[in-house]
Amino acid sequence: MADDKMLQEAIEAVANGQRERARDLLTRLLRANQSNPKYWLWMSSIVDTTKERVYCLQKVIGLEPNNRAAKLGLVLDGINPPDKGLQPIPIVPRNWEEAYKARSLESGPKKLIRRMAYLGAGVLVLGLILLGFLGPRMKTYGYFGGVQLTITPHFETVAATATLLPTNTPRVVTPTPTFIGPTPLWMFLEATYTPTPLYVNTPHPVTEAYRAGIRAFTSGNFEEMVVFMEQATRAEPQSADTYYYLGEAYLLLDDPEKALFAYEKAIETNPNFAPAYLGRAKAMTTLDPEFDIETDLTQSVALDPDLAAAHLELTAFYLSIGNYDQALEALEITEKLAPESPLVYAYRSQAYLHTGEYEMALEAAQQAYELDQTILSVYLTLGNLHLLSGNAEEASHFLEIYLRYIKNDANAWAAYGRALFENEDQYEEAMQAFDLALSLDENSFIALLYRGLS
Repeated sequence: MADDKMLQEAIEAVANGQRERARDLLTRLLRANQSNPKYWLWMSSIVDTTKERVYCLQKVIGLEPNNRAAKLGLVLDGINPPDKGLQPIPIVPRNWEEAYKARSLESGPKKLIRRMAYLGAGVLVLGLILLGFLGPRMKTYGYFGGVQLTITPHFETVAATATLLPTNTPRVVTPTPTFIGPTPLWMFLEATYTPTPLYVNTPHPVTEAYRAGIRAFTSGNFEEMVVFMEQATRAEPQSADTYYYLGEAYLLLDDPEKALFAYEKAIETNPNFAPAYLGRAKAMTTLDPEFDIETDLTQSVALDPDLAAAHLELTAFYLSIGNYDQALEALEITEKLAPESPLVYAYRSQAYLHTGEYEMALEAAQQAYELDQTILSVYLTLGNLHLLSGNAEEASHFLEIYLRYIKNDANAWAAYGRALFENEDQYEEAMQAFDLALSLDENSFIALLYRGLS
């Protein structure tokens, strides 16, 4: 089975120290099936914080109450008291690995080797959980755990004067991007979020491959979706939607070059197929963030004025170039098409923040947060707004979450440092944040100012 193969690849990646690859594979598996305790157990060995590890181990216990490795992990993390009945997993010779590989050939007396293999696997899992438990304690990165972040929209203030900086608003690839780095926020929330609905699902009587591809799409199995959609394009080369969904699959698998080719084939097949222009814009943004995608986006909304995703993408584009008035105009249309979309409120809060309408910005940001707590830009906006209102403690809370995921954002580090500085009892941590801001941007005004004040 595909899931078994992916799990084996994830285990090998963990064993080889390839944490990012392992995290990527396990995240995909969990998206498809969150009720498999093995996935959570392996994820617990590669997450970055104790809170994340405890969450994963508790999920294991919820699904498999007698899992010894998870129980011991929770004891080591100080969550559960020591259990006298909890026996250590016995150590066995390492030749279990060969027995494990040859399990399909075993019979009779070889069952003993198989049992040793299972015990050995338990030792490996337990060892990795121990490594996850001890790893953070062995790091020397200090308060911030070595987090580095990317440049994103930011708002800076000194005293009562607000300084608005150019933004680089990230555009959203739907339905869900592949996450590399800390465990995604959605994994720690009880709420589930509905993926973007299908643009079109036309009948394809010639081949079952298209329907199978759509099923793979809705279940989040994008590798399988590629296989079926490629079959569908060969069977029905005149159908633009098959090329479009092939492009979506490639984009979600982080292969924008192949996605771009598929979107262009869709446009070549049917120049009036609106979502293909939207797809091409997203692929080009991934390949070259400086590329001007406005033409494709305006063409997409011209061909289909009701395509809410294209209006959202156009709004994000206007925000990214600092055209806040046009962004707000685009949002008026978008809200009518997708009144419940949290991105409408997230983008509106960013625009209001930069136009100085702080009360409206806060209201919109809070609405976005209530609808979807996985939109990182909302944490940045809320952090900036709380900082502006003098609530440094709340500001540091939201900025810390944002900085855990977004790397190399000098402005966010400077704002975080300011929030810590104004908390008074976190002076050292504030200086570390300012140092990080200056390492990313030596001209960071806020960092230089507060460094001077110190």
